[in-house]
Amino acid sequence: MRYLGPEHDTGELAYDQLLLTTGSVNKLLPVSGVAEHAHGFRDIAEALYLRDHVVRQYELADSAAEEAERAARTTFVVVGAGYTGTEVAAQGALLTRSLARSHPRLAGTPARWLLLDTAHRVLPGLDERLGVASHRVLRQRGVDVRTG
Repeated sequence: MRYLGPEHDTGELAYDQLLLTTGSVNKLLPVSGVAEHAHGFRDIAEALYLRDHVVRQYELADSAAEEAERAARTTFVVVGAGYTGTEVAAQGALLTRSLARSHPRLAGTPARWLLLDTAHRVLPGLDERLGVASHRVLRQRGVDVRTG
């Protein structure tokens, strides 16, 4: 199979089986304010937006005069402890840890990541052992997990 990439690069791939899958849409939960204030994470454009948003909040926090504003700008809430939400919280915590090294004025203001879900555990669609292990990794990275 020949392809043309997004940067106009070309190539050829060999394969035994080809699997075509459809995309998905963001699931808006019936929670007040979600449609107006939440951001999706289903494609590259949304992922880039989210990364840029986190970086922008760190830059604004760095220039904020008040501690309350710094704390608010370095607090991130992820709704949904399924595959995507768990990954966003886990990787977001690593991103903000890296950003903190570039913003020494924020040394006393640690990032706060919250992962919220109405389910009773992280990754409820997987085996419980995987959910427990994921919860442990999130906790180690400083993510505040709230389920149930």
